Amino acid sequence: MALMECYAFPLGPWTLRLTLDRFTAPSAWHASISYMQEIGSHEVRDEQGHVMFDAPEEGMMRAEQWDKETYDNARDLMGDLMGPLIRGETQRVVEARFGFAMHWLTSESEAGTLDS
Repeated sequence: MALMECYAFPLGPWTLRLTLDRFTAPSAWHASISYMQEIGSHEVRDEQGHVMFDAPEEGMMRAEQWDKETYDNARDLMGDLMGPLIRGETQRVVEARFGFAMHWLTSESEAGTLDS
């Protein structure tokens, strides 16, 4: 069994997640962010078949497909989320975009605390 503390924050089209991964060596803070975008809509009809309204459909965008503005916004939000854990310029923070999220990782031993 692995111990993992997880905090999740929905924020508009964004979902931010922060975990303390204790199953890695060394243990690490792992933040991720994903982005939902409206990709279309579908008609909602009543029992007689009349269109009542169009309901939006959302899809999670692959992080590799984010445009510059979306990427910059994601980095700003990640900075807000991870800010208390980043002590200075020399602290190593790894950024990766794969799948449907952007990830930031930093060693627990190098990080500050969430209440600092």
